[in-house]
Amino acid sequence: MYDRIMRLLVPLLLILGACSPAKVAEPPAGDPDVHSRIEAETDCHLLQRFFETFADNHELADPGSRPAIEALAYMRTVDNHMAGLDCYE
Repeated sequence: MYDRIMRLLVPLLLILGACSPAKVAEPPAGDPDVHSRIEAETDCHLLQRFFETFADNHELADPGSRPAIEALAYMRTVDNHMAGLDCYE
């Protein structure tokens, strides 16, 4: 009985999964030009200063506010870019 249920259930789940709409990644919060400026920078020391500035801004902003969310998004962009440039080695 269990095998029969599984033989019917698994294909159904696969079909439903294939038919569900694809999730489109939303752009990060904040100004796209700021994200572009971060991603164009190759100086690890300057990127670290960017990160520290955004971290300070995040600390000063009210939790959950737009400035806090944007500062965190910029911090993530800087962190990801620094990792891609091997700044942490």
